Amino acid sequence: TGHRVELNSLIPETTYYLRIWNWDSHGDSQISGVMLFRTLESPPTISNIGNGTGQNGVPERFVLSQNYPNPFNSETRMHLELPSAGHLKVAIYNLSGREVTRLYANTISAGYKILSWDGKDMLGRDVCSGIYLLRIRYQTESGAMENATKRLIVNR
Repeated sequence: TGHRVELNSLIPETTYYLRIWNWDSHGDSQISGVMLFRTLESPPTISNIGNGTGQNGVPERFVLSQNYPNPFNSETRMHLELPSAGHLKVAIYNLSGREVTRLYANTISAGYKILSWDGKDMLGRDVCSGIYLLRIRYQTESGAMENATKRLIVNR
């Protein structure tokens, strides 16, 4: 109890087998039984939208719009402008600071994007009504960092 294991870069709709080894203070190991789990279908949380006014259809600066609708019940969307390719991490947190779900954590191309959240946690369950924080960390290929936080209100 009290331990958390996070598995990253799993492939959607794939079956995985997991076995856990544990060593006690005497150096003796214990092995769990094999656990079987299947990843869920990956929802499309970021999509490209039309060209903007920047050079070659690329935004001139990083921008994250407020979500709409807000408050929302089943889905909300935000516009995201990325002036260059880079690494993007998008996560939803509750007001206690705990991560509720991670919407995206990967490299991404420059452009105008739509980011959506369906109001579900990392296990696919509907979250409770309340205030949540969307946090974005974006690092360009040149190493520049951008951070943005928006308040999202779920009203069930």
